[in-house]
Amino acid sequence: MSRIDVTIKMPDMIAYLRKQHGSDRPLTPKEIAALRVMGNEMLRVIKQNWPVDTGTSRGAWSYYVNPSPRAIAFVFTNRVWYSSWVTKRGERTVKDGGAPLFRRLLTAVWNAGKPKTFRLLREAIDKTELALNPPPLTLIQPTRNLSLIELLQRGG
Repeated sequence: MSRIDVTIKMPDMIAYLRKQHGSDRPLTPKEIAALRVMGNEMLRVIKQNWPVDTGTSRGAWSYYVNPSPRAIAFVFTNRVWYSSWVTKRGERTVKDGGAPLFRRLLTAVWNAGKPKTFRLLREAIDKTELALNPPPLTLIQPTRNLSLIELLQRGG
């Protein structure tokens, strides 16, 4: 083990997008922005819970959004060579059979953030689809023409 690359796929959101749009499509910039809101929040929690000796591996955490059709995902990375060996103080080291911290931490952070992430992305997808396919306008035909006096009497 060494550097960390964790892909968090979102098959439920891929299916939702396909259902709303009628086919696969990439995410729009506004939909990506909705995911970035939660990506930034999850990254903050990861960094807050990452052990610090020198701060190098904590500062190396980053993420990006994969907006591709059929591959919507967060990808969290840490490029520090020893990052996948990090454990909490007092736990068994990875070398001695302990579990690396990033696996538990990213799972817990994703499980906590998933409902809000999906809600924000669904709202953004719905807004996009409404803009792409506005509902048809319906005109109401009056049953009879009203005189000016009748309109004034009705408060119109």
